[in-house]
Amino acid sequence: MPKARKRPKSEDARRSLLASAVAGTSELICITDVQDRVQFANRAFLRAYGYAMKEILGQPAAIFDSPNNSPMLRKQVVEETFKDGWRGELLNRKKDGSEFRVFLTISRVLDDDGKTIGLMRVARDTTAQHKALEEVRMFAASLEQRVLERTAEVVMRKDELAHLNKQMSELIDQLIEAKKKAEVASKAKSQFLTHVSHELRTPLNAVIGFTNVLLKNREGTLSRQDVSYAEKILGNAKHLLSVINQLLDLSKIEAGRLQLNLSEFSLESLVIETIAEMQTLIRSDDVTVSSNVPEDLNLLDADDHKLKQVLINLIANALRYTERGSVTVRVIADDQKNPIRIDVSDTGVGIAQDKLESIFEPFERIKTGESREEDAAGLGLTISRSLCHLMGYDLTVKSEVGKGSTFSIHLKPGSRSG
Repeated sequence: MPKARKRPKSEDARRSLLASAVAGTSELICITDVQDRVQFANRAFLRAYGYAMKEILGQPAAIFDSPNNSPMLRKQVVEETFKDGWRGELLNRKKDGSEFRVFLTISRVLDDDGKTIGLMRVARDTTAQHKALEEVRMFAASLEQRVLERTAEVVMRKDELAHLNKQMSELIDQLIEAKKKAEVASKAKSQFLTHVSHELRTPLNAVIGFTNVLLKNREGTLSRQDVSYAEKILGNAKHLLSVINQLLDLSKIEAGRLQLNLSEFSLESLVIETIAEMQTLIRSDDVTVSSNVPEDLNLLDADDHKLKQVLINLIANALRYTERGSVTVRVIADDQKNPIRIDVSDTGVGIAQDKLESIFEPFERIKTGESREEDAAGLGLTISRSLCHLMGYDLTVKSEVGKGSTFSIHLKPGSRSG
């Protein structure tokens, strides 16, 4: 009987995959086991903390913690990490004993059965941000003090009013200059986001490409479990790439760099085409997606690509939170056959009344034990409402917990009824 081929050790395979996934990022990443002992750290982390890999392997992650963090904060980190994860700002200590502030996200690493097998720390050095914020605060405090002093002088010595007006003019010039600096900072933020997205997408594309090569399994050396792991890597990498693209879209909208391309098109054709493309997202035979569009509908003059992006986001969101029932795209027209509203309705879990506006905030997601909120980054609705506002439309929602939701794109003013 031929001798079975020996499989690679799972820990070595896992470490190799982790190293290839995070090596190119500028984020500071450290992975520990369930006892919080270091198993892996990327190059950016090692440079920032001043360690070599061999010095920290097997060491408790507490060596990076600063004793200047409050006991209450430490307790909070421990308690929340093994629940839903923890994120916040605290002090970390380098090898040489110096301390620096980081924004830290700690999340659990789960196996296929949902069991916690480790922890992942993603840190970002916020020292420069705090320094810039402190400079702005000092500048604002200085301006406030100077204004108060000059105001007191006006009350005490009216004859110096002209001199004070001159100094106030100088302060206004300084504020104008500060505004210009703020605009430059905003531009730098957009450039930074673009650069970071490029740095992230480059290794991500490599991960996606090589994973696709592995999944072909041309040599037939991969087991079913190996293929399953590769499929999970591919799915998560594509999801992360989608989040990066959404962040870029949001950044462009906020910066006013997104332009409209207006043209006349058939809204009926756009709805049918979009629904056809979304069929692959239907996760159950118990869910149907359909449309209800009036006949002989007049053409719509709008940006069809951006309107389609909004519809895709709304339909995907409806499918994500609908385990059974239906998702319906309905177009409402006026007496002249002009489209005035598009409703995307589902029979899903619904949304609590006190959450109907907060769901449009970035990274806000519906919290329910039955939905798959982990598949979403919480940016789709934010981008959708922003795109609607850019086109002169509005996006609203009506919902009831347990009975479903209806998101409405109001194409014309006054079309909120119905």
